[in-house]
Amino acid sequence: MALPISLRHLVTEVEALQEGWTIYLNRKTGGLMTITDREARIALNEEQASELADWLMEDFLPKVKEVVTSDDYVVLPSKTSVEFSVMDSYCDAVDDEQFRESLRNAIRGQEGPARFNDLIEAKGAGEEWELFKTEAVKNLVAQFLDSHEISYVESKSPA
Repeated sequence: MALPISLRHLVTEVEALQEGWTIYLNRKTGGLMTITDREARIALNEEQASELADWLMEDFLPKVKEVVTSDDYVVLPSKTSVEFSVMDSYCDAVDDEQFRESLRNAIRGQEGPARFNDLIEAKGAGEEWELFKTEAVKNLVAQFLDSHEISYVESKSPA
């Protein structure tokens, strides 16, 4: 993938990110590599890496090590940080004070996103929340790219 990168594509990648995974963006080419936390740890620990299959040792782990140690790559915001930031911003945007406080209380703790979504559903605010979330994630990713001086386009196509 060449620069400028598609903002829509990055938003899709960030939204689809699973817990324990990290997206690395090559600031020169716009290429992405998604790596699990475990893969990154193994690539940086020679003892653990030596126990893996030869093909992993020869092909995959050197690339992982290059990505996680290179200044050419930046780490995109984690799913948890994006999720919390967007939920917190939504709370700020809610006019109903009682609902806003209920949402703020819900996002605390490990089960915060589930409790938050339960409240959204109970209030019938699902459509409003989805529209807000989509725009907020797009803005967060755009701010991230701007802060790293990475060019992007707001294309309609996913790539």
